[in-house]
Amino acid sequence: MKKIFTLLSFVALGISANAQTAAFNGSDFETWSDFTNSITSFGIKSYATQGLTKGYNGTSSLNITGTPTANDYVFTVKPTAASYPSSIGSITFWVKGTSGKSLSFNVYMANGTNYNVFNLKDFTTSATVTPTAVQATGSNAGNGSNDYIGVINTGGAWQKVTLDMSTITSVNVADNTKNFFALKVGKDVSYSLDIDDVQIVSSNMGTIDVKEFDKKVKMNTLVSDNLTLIELPSKSTVNIYSVDGKLVSSNRVNSGESINVSKLQKGNYIVTVEDGKNKVSRKIVKK
Repeated sequence: MKKIFTLLSFVALGISANAQTAAFNGSDFETWSDFTNSITSFGIKSYATQGLTKGYNGTSSLNITGTPTANDYVFTVKPTAASYPSSIGSITFWVKGTSGKSLSFNVYMANGTNYNVFNLKDFTTSATVTPTAVQATGSNAGNGSNDYIGVINTGGAWQKVTLDMSTITSVNVADNTKNFFALKVGKDVSYSLDIDDVQIVSSNMGTIDVKEFDKKVKMNTLVSDNLTLIELPSKSTVNIYSVDGKLVSSNRVNSGESINVSKLQKGNYIVTVEDGKNKVSRKIVKK
């Protein structure tokens, strides 16, 4: 029988858990036609394509590779998901790669025209982004200006972006003929990014006891060819580091999936598991 270790959260009192749904049809980029059918008539830029095997754990991503010549709308989508929560707490997604400028996002209000702006700025590790100003009102085009100040370098790992929607009371989730969400890039610099799993997180939060969380995150810590995440409460980023702190593997993993570690040298490694709100770690031994 494999040796099993249960990862304990560093949070002492409890752990927040949120209901998550797809932000739009095709938001995991697995079925490309689902995604492209969600795009408005503005279309998608030619340097944005389906990244086959470039998503978490060998799945598909939205791959942005190129040097835009303008501050482009890479894509704008309509609200095409099967359902949306009554109250949106955040919009989340995962990013991996590098770029000479940053990203900017528009989340459209109920009229599908006005929008709130989120500018990512410098991005190296998972981060929460707030809107650039107070919520757009009246005939204003938006609540702030898109800017692309900063650079992106995730160090070869998947990092989570959380757009904080807690102050936004108007979002177009009802009219699937109008705008819902847009991604923008800056001009005249190189982008080499993969984006995956754009999700809506309900603001109706529940809390689970740390002991329950403890039971739901399990992995084998004595490994030969595969590190198996026997049980996870949700899809998570699993990073493996050498004892000197070098990242040697980064994957987005579902419960029950395995990571091939057969090429790692024998010895000790540190594994971190991150769901965007919680991060836990444990030593494993490669035989």
